[in-house]
Amino acid sequence: MKKILFTLCFLLTVFSAVSQVRDVRQKAAKDKSTSGTRGSSGSKSGSSSSFSDDDDGCFDFIVFELFYHALTGAFKGVYYGQSYTLQQKADRPELVSFQAALSSGYDYKSNAFTTVPSLRGNWGVFASDLRMVHVNDVTGNMQMVDWQVLMVRLPIQNVKLEYGIGFTHLWSPSKTYFEQSAGVELNLFNGDGAVQGGYRWSQMTSLDERFRQEFNLEADYQVAMLGSFRLCPMVGYTWQNYFDSTKFNFFRVGMKFKLY
Repeated sequence: MKKILFTLCFLLTVFSAVSQVRDVRQKAAKDKSTSGTRGSSGSKSGSSSSFSDDDDGCFDFIVFELFYHALTGAFKGVYYGQSYTLQQKADRPELVSFQAALSSGYDYKSNAFTTVPSLRGNWGVFASDLRMVHVNDVTGNMQMVDWQVLMVRLPIQNVKLEYGIGFTHLWSPSKTYFEQSAGVELNLFNGDGAVQGGYRWSQMTSLDERFRQEFNLEADYQVAMLGSFRLCPMVGYTWQNYFDSTKFNFFRVGMKFKLY
């Protein structure tokens, strides 16, 4: 009898402490229904609004000129920056590279697991990062596709600063959120080792909360090389906060496969 009571108490404790995944999916479903309602009402109110015809033509011209020259200057800056960065490829081959990675992590407090396969391409000052995030606990599982479609990187010797824009898509319930990222990468030991840190944040939802905020810190080290192929074990830590209420702390291990 004591063993049965102990088992029941243990199961109740586990289920009460790890309802994380179920909570996230329920809030995502609520956000999906709420945003749909707001969208339909917003379209009606928006149709009744109109712009005034008393705009100052001179002011419009100044704004257009400022926007045009700012856009042109930014384009030229990126163009010359890309050209200069590609010229450094002989000394810094990682500036043009491809990377595949697979890592798994565990949250001891929530008794949750995560698996993250990912692909990443670097081309001078540009990069793109695609990953599949799978989170599972006793209440269920959720799968997301995260794609930082365009990332702009600023390489300064052994340090790279980056900013990216993209989206995250939750499979069930089906919902997509705009997402941004900022990060830094530090190359160590003549390029054999690397430390990366990054922060991602999704848009505000109809519930006035962000779908997800995430902080990543990881390190990898090259242990084998065959031609242009490099094998790099990695360790990392990931903090995730969904809807400002459901948090995960994953300690991860995995492997990176680099080609450059």
